[in-house]
Amino acid sequence: MKIALLNYTAYPFHGYGGAEKYIYLLATELIKQGHDVYILCTSYSKDAKIEKSVNYEHIKYVFFGRPFYGEFQLGASGVGERVSKIRGSKFQSLINLMRRIGFWSSVRLWVKQQNFDVVHSFSDTGFPIALDYQGAHVATIFDIENRGLTYKNALQLPYNKPSYYSYTTSTILRRAKLVTSGGIDNDRELNEIFHVRNDKIRLLSNAVELSKIPRLSGRERVNIRAKLGIQETHKVFLVFGRLEALKRPILAIKTFETYLKRSGQDACLIVIGSGPLAGEVRDHLKSIEVKFPRSRAIHLTNVPDAELYNILSIGNIALNFARTRYMLLAMMEVMACGVPVVSTEPLDGLVVNGANGLLTTDERAVCDIVVFMADDQLVNACSESAMKTVKNLTWMSSARQAEEIYHEVLEMTDNVTS
Repeated sequence: MKIALLNYTAYPFHGYGGAEKYIYLLATELIKQGHDVYILCTSYSKDAKIEKSVNYEHIKYVFFGRPFYGEFQLGASGVGERVSKIRGSKFQSLINLMRRIGFWSSVRLWVKQQNFDVVHSFSDTGFPIALDYQGAHVATIFDIENRGLTYKNALQLPYNKPSYYSYTTSTILRRAKLVTSGGIDNDRELNEIFHVRNDKIRLLSNAVELSKIPRLSGRERVNIRAKLGIQETHKVFLVFGRLEALKRPILAIKTFETYLKRSGQDACLIVIGSGPLAGEVRDHLKSIEVKFPRSRAIHLTNVPDAELYNILSIGNIALNFARTRYMLLAMMEVMACGVPVVSTEPLDGLVVNGANGLLTTDERAVCDIVVFMADDQLVNACSESAMKTVKNLTWMSSARQAEEIYHEVLEMTDNVTS
């Protein structure tokens, strides 16, 4: 099949967040199965044109210039008024809007000429809407809770980011022939928030690159700790993922600080990731090292996979206080490295309370849970269980799920045309 995967950005050129990593690994596996895969995304150029096409590890990337940086969205309620405020005059805003429409029309024509068998959208922006007025064949939306915060009054509110995302997300889901979900919780939210019919929802699981997960010897663990300046007696806490408000990394850091106060033990916190809260995170970590000079608080970013999995493997406990349940890749990778998770979300059943980690919905009780979880015997027991939980979640199985969904879409299309 000739498959187009749509997203706002793409690894390795723009970013390496959960969605980018998911799409890249899924595309890689689909290519192994003999499919012709394109990843379509915007670039950071302001030129209104197809900027370039690049082949990377057999994936064909096509980048579209993004005119009016930050103002590329098409179809949002109130967009004309907002552009007018930014650009100055209503006349100028009309010109800009017409130029945007012309740009997206040319992009949409290019996509149509390629005769893709399946168009699969992973983006919750206006990008896929502009590419195809009829909608993508398959839509996968990440961070359902965040996108649905203002869905019910999205069209009534003045233009703002949450209502815009809710508007475009609902439009993408409504136009798609099939919608993929990560589990039962997501099915319920797709129903309740966006009114997606059950007969349109299909399962497309997350997965882990188990072949890249190391099994470190005792000596290798000691060497990695020494390289990071971590003492052998320190318990290592991990916070892994994008540093943004939705993921609540500051709550995790404050929980670690409270643990140091209450336990009276020295420990190490490693925060791995980048994002809009990176500066605030670094300030908190510096403050911890001043208050607790025998403990460590480390921030790492842009870590290559080989080094990343080594670092994750020396962890004792991972802290996940994110308000989203869909993108599970970070916690799945942590668990594959044998690290149990303390979480405020069940992550679609990934974390089983008392088996491979601990769950709590009471944020005030988080530190109590962490102190309890720090028991060596419990950590060791949960570590083995964490690895067993994800051992069968492979990208081959996810690619096969995707293939089944794509074949179903093709059958639906054939039935309509015939």
